[in-house]
Amino acid sequence: MKNNSQITFFYDKQDPKKIRKITIGIDKIIIIIIIFILTATSIYIVGVNIGIKKGLKTAGFDKTKESKKVNILQITKNKPKQKTPKEKQAGRKQTGQKKYYYTIQLASYKNKNAAQREAKVLRKQNIEAFILEKGEYIVLYAGKFFKKEPAEKLFLKLKRKYKDCLMRRLSI
Repeated sequence: MKNNSQITFFYDKQDPKKIRKITIGIDKIIIIIIIFILTATSIYIVGVNIGIKKGLKTAGFDKTKESKKVNILQITKNKPKQKTPKEKQAGRKQTGQKKYYYTIQLASYKNKNAAQREAKVLRKQNIEAFILEKGEYIVLYAGKFFKKEPAEKLFLKLKRKYKDCLMRRLSI
């Protein structure tokens, strides 16, 4: 009795017991690999170009639309006059305080109690310390300054203990 537990696809019709081997030379394998790499690269390049075109269209840089011609003289006539730095500073003085202050970010904690303990230590050293919640972190800050120079002095003092501290500008 014959045991037909395996299926053979390549057999010799004249001698069914003899199985043919498929042999491919190394030169043909190299050619197949090169063709595959060239095809994959071409498909990738086409995909990138399509993606770039779609990205530009969604960002408002569609080249198919005609751009409007604008008279340059008309733009310069209607352009508001820019304020000088002295005028800007005078405007701030009239409106009152600046809309931001400088502070030093010392550390971030996940535990609120640890941040409060460290703030208490700073207050004992006569350093104004406060904490703010940012997402899941509690951030410890020191000082509120409307000018940069005093903030830099405190920053240099605290940099010895808090190696990764940062000087930040926060909105009021």
